[in-house]
Parts: sequence; structure tokens; C-alpha cells
Amino acid sequence: KLALLVTLAAIFTGRTGSIEPHRIAGALGILGIMSVLVLAEGETGSVFVYCAITLGIFHVAGVPGRVMFLLVVSGFALMSVAYQTGLMPDYAKNRLTAFVDEEADPRGFGYQQRQSITTLGSGGLTGQGLLSGPQTQSGFLPEQETDFIFAAWGEETGFVGTATLIVLEGVVLSRQPPTVRCG
Repeated sequence: KLALLVTLAAIFTGRTGSIEPHRIAGALGILGIMSVLVLAEGETGSVFVYCAITLGIFHVAGVPGRVMFLLVVSGFALMSVAYQTGLMPDYAKNRLTAFVDEEADPRGFGYQQRQSITTLGSGGLTGQGLLSGPQTQSGFLPEQETDFIFAAWGEETGFVGTATLIVLEGVVLSRQPPTVRCG
């Protein structure tokens, strides 16, 4: 993930004015190669992270919004085709189904999604206190340190903590990158 981030940043470094199409094509080529290699290992979740990293770099680099929109729509179309044709593994289908409809299988593949909502809601306005959340400390929220860290944070810090986190992320994302002049 770090290698993708650094490589894409290098592709867009030194650009002048509008983004040249060959830079976008090169970045998408690298994304495609990495995605195919990761998918061959059966790790579909990382591909979504790679796509998010790529879109983030595109945004910071100044890729036009219509191009980004086209890429997002194309990504959803590819995901839909993979889902419908059986190219997507069953566990990935189950995670997508649970994301869209947590009631689909609440004791099976939808358990994690359902528990994350319960955990986040138990935080209330100010939270249960750091390392004091009953859902997270009792192990009702599996994978809390990776997939559902936001729910664990929300239980411990409440609405105040989650809103603060979102605002801080917005501040970081809205900052303009510094202009570097060489020569």
C-alpha cells in the first residue's frame, strides 16, 4: 500500500498545468497490475484500499472531476459484473451483501456489520471511556482493531469523539499540498 502511494505520487510529481493523459493511464496501469496480483492471492479487501488510495492521489494531483466520476462509475460497473458472473469469491459477496443489508444473515456473515452498529450506538454522546467499552472489551466486535476500528472508537469516545475525528480528517484532506519549485 505504501509502495502504491509513493509510486503514484512520483508519477504526478513535476506536472505542470493540466494532468497529461499518459500519467493517468500509467497510474491506472500500476493499479491494475497490483490489483490483479492481490486478487490472485484472494485478498479482495486490499483492492478497495488501493482504489481509494489512487482516487485520493488523483484528487490531490488535480485530475478533473469528470475523469474521477468516470473512474468511480467504471469501478462500480466492474464490481457488479464480477459479482453477477461469479468472478467474485463467496466471502467477498457475503461482505458486500452484509454492507448493503445487515439483516441478510445477522448470525452469519452479517454478524460483524450488525455488531459494529450496536457498538457505535452504545457510545452515546460522550462515550464509555477509553478502553472501557463493553462491546469492544467483551469481544463482541471481532476485528475491531482493523476493519471496524471506527466503531470501537465511537463506543469509547461517543459522538463527540467521532465527530472530532471526522472534522480532523476533513481538515487534513482539505489542505492544499505545498508548492515545490525546483531550480
